[in-house]
This record gives sequence, structure tokens and C-alpha cells, in this order.
Amino acid sequence: MTAPLRHPVAAARTAVAARVDPLKAFELRCWARATLWAASEFDLHEAVDVLQHDAERDGLITRIGQDAVQAIMADAFHSLRNMPEGPTNWADVAREAWDASSWRDAAIEYHKERGSRISLLDEEPQR
Repeated sequence: MTAPLRHPVAAARTAVAARVDPLKAFELRCWARATLWAASEFDLHEAVDVLQHDAERDGLITRIGQDAVQAIMADAFHSLRNMPEGPTNWADVAREAWDASSWRDAAIEYHKERGSRISLLDEEPQR
């Protein structure tokens, strides 16, 4: 008598897939793509097009309707939409941080006190 063998990883994957709510997974994907959009990983249209495709693939359009799907996407992007789209100019960010008096003064004081000593420890380790 021979019975088909089921691979334990495949069985676990199937069991987990059966328990995942597609709506909750979609909400999490919306949040993740909104975060990546805010980090300039891709443009807004690219982020939303993939989410729309995911909603169609997972049957969410039929289950909750297009308006509800778009509302979920809008909620995910809402807190991030006032941020400028595009890459961050890190030179400007660094300049602004350096110009903050507390940071600048602390850095200058630190370097004056350290002098030519590079190491944080002035003692030789005991052997």
C-alpha cells in the first residue's frame, strides 16, 4: 500500500494560506507599498497599479467592491501623501542638521576635546 507523501513545508504553507484573510493581507500590502512609495522606491502610479491588480487577483473587488478597495488604498497613502514625491536630497538634510546649533556646537566641542586622538580608549588593554 503506497500513499502519496506530502512535503511538510508545502503542507504548512497550504495550512497558513487557508487561514490568511485576503482583506487583511491586502490592507498590509497597501501599507507596505505606501511606505515604499514614501521612501521613493517607486512612483505613485506604480504603487497603486500593483495594489489594484492584487485586489482583482484576490477577488476583493467582488467581495467588498471597487469603492471599498480604493478607500483602503487611500487610507494607506493618506498620512504619507503630503510628503514630496521623489528622492530626498540628503545633502540638504545633512546641512540642515549641521546648522542646528545644538548639534553643531556639540560636534565642534567633541572634536576640540578629542584633538588628534582617534580612539575612544586612551589606555592600552591589559594582557
